[in-house]
Amino acid sequence: MNKKVVVGGLVIGGGLLYLLGRKHQKNAPDETEKDAQNDVIINNLTYQQSWYSQTADALEIALKNSWDFNPFTSDYEHKQLKSVLYYIQKLKNRNDWLQLVAKFGTRKRLKLSFAKGTLNEWILSLTDVNIQGSNKSTYLFIIRKLLRKRGVTSL
Repeated sequence: MNKKVVVGGLVIGGGLLYLLGRKHQKNAPDETEKDAQNDVIINNLTYQQSWYSQTADALEIALKNSWDFNPFTSDYEHKQLKSVLYYIQKLKNRNDWLQLVAKFGTRKRLKLSFAKGTLNEWILSLTDVNIQGSNKSTYLFIIRKLLRKRGVTSL
């Protein structure tokens, strides 16, 4: 095989991975980890600090697993996304959300990607989830609705 073709394919493939990762970062709200840390009122938190760290880790796992594009695992994807909804429903107010965003920080989305994102960016990327028999943005709509009830309008 021609070396130029192989190198060109690698460059194009790497570029596509980079662009896919950057797609949602452009459209994401500006609520960063630092913004969340500055805005949170520690005295108004519903849970202990450890709960927010554990929930951030659980959300990372659930969101990563929801990006499995295998059509035979749609039930599994639904379960993962329902667990995301479960954690969002546990939040009582905007401070809980801000603390969760702060604990989530910026995390790498996929092993083979350079893309990193905040919790907002990860949730916004749910529109890319391809779940058999489901509207791609249904879960995002529900999450936004739940967060608005808790005073979060930045997503």
